[in-house]
Amino acid sequence: MDEGLYLLLPDETTISLNKANIEKCADEFWNGQIAAEVMKAAEFGRCHFCPMPSGICDAIRPVLPLIAKLDQFLSCDKIKLAYHDGNGIVYFRDSTMSEALKYISILSLTTYCRSGQAYRKLFMGIVPAMNGKDIAQSIYLNLFFLCEGNRELADRMIRNFKQDITHTSRNQAQRLNLVCRNDAFMNAFVSTQIITELLSFKFFEYMEKKFNQFSHHNPPAQALSSI
Repeated sequence: MDEGLYLLLPDETTISLNKANIEKCADEFWNGQIAAEVMKAAEFGRCHFCPMPSGICDAIRPVLPLIAKLDQFLSCDKIKLAYHDGNGIVYFRDSTMSEALKYISILSLTTYCRSGQAYRKLFMGIVPAMNGKDIAQSIYLNLFFLCEGNRELADRMIRNFKQDITHTSRNQAQRLNLVCRNDAFMNAFVSTQIITELLSFKFFEYMEKKFNQFSHHNPPAQALSSI
């Protein structure tokens, strides 16, 4: 099993969304006839802050090729997902289609998007099987580390991150609205954008409270000295 996401449907069929399959679908699609028409559409152009001067948005590259396969599903459709991390560990959970497709939206916004690539490090260690709040926690801890514990710098980076991801995810949802019949893909991008909203609401205080719940069992200084 290759690294990536596997969707287990109620009829026992499996949809493989590992990185190799996504790239294969993308190559076939973008070398085909439909892509030529898409590339002419102004709606699929780059965001105003993209570092690239012109052309089609790179973030749409892994998404459009999968629409034919996945647009039949609604956001609320129940599925099971399996995620293989590439190191022999597989995560399983019950999910919905829009939650599962959050993997594609994160891949689109942080690997393919030219401006979103600046935030790729924030998603280190994140597993698509995690819920939104757990993803937000991991992003914050990664961000706090990268800012060397400087809370002011971390807060500023969160504001920039939120602004950029909100803009790009909304643009993606609008583009998908032009071609999708159902809402699973669009709501996957909305779910990703909601994660950035969670980071804006006094997240330092929230994380502080989460860590403090352990303090009466083992004070931090004592715990660290015992490691």
